[in-house]
Amino acid sequence: MRSCVPDILPGDGGFSVAERSALVLDHELYPLMLGLMLPDAIDGVALRAQAVATARATRLVAELDTAAWIWGARAAPPPRPEFASPLGLAPRLSATAAAQIREVRFDPDELTEIAGQKITTRRRTALDLVRYRTDTDYRPETVRALIDPSEISLLVMSLSRTRRLPHARRARARLSLLMTRRDGP
Repeated sequence: MRSCVPDILPGDGGFSVAERSALVLDHELYPLMLGLMLPDAIDGVALRAQAVATARATRLVAELDTAAWIWGARAAPPPRPEFASPLGLAPRLSATAAAQIREVRFDPDELTEIAGQKITTRRRTALDLVRYRTDTDYRPETVRALIDPSEISLLVMSLSRTRRLPHARRARARLSLLMTRRDGP
């Protein structure tokens, strides 16, 4: 019979540093992003969303590689969770070594909510990755895992119609490369 303990305990789980360390060393809990995971937790989109959800981050949106990991497009979570604060809403969680936060404008259809955590949609996540990742951090396989190949040309057209969008030229070039290399790496 399964206990009533949630699969993810937020933050330190209410344990002291010594208790938490002992539980992790004994493999009773595993650190996962901003929480602690039970060993029998079933991995999936909801569990990953819970792992980044914190009471202090209620207004924040998981984005970029954090969103890609939640959607299952990345095998491992990024070293630092990446959040966005919608324009005009002051974040309740300040940027620290533990998390990266930036202020972003979102259209309502670019966000969804999973297990209480706001997250960018697959399409918005893919667009942000092709726009904002440097050449050393950009991973085309992550973008391929987020969107259907038939959507790539639609994304290129939508970028062509948009004016003054930061890094749109880089995004169009990367998406065009993805269209030409659908079967390759």
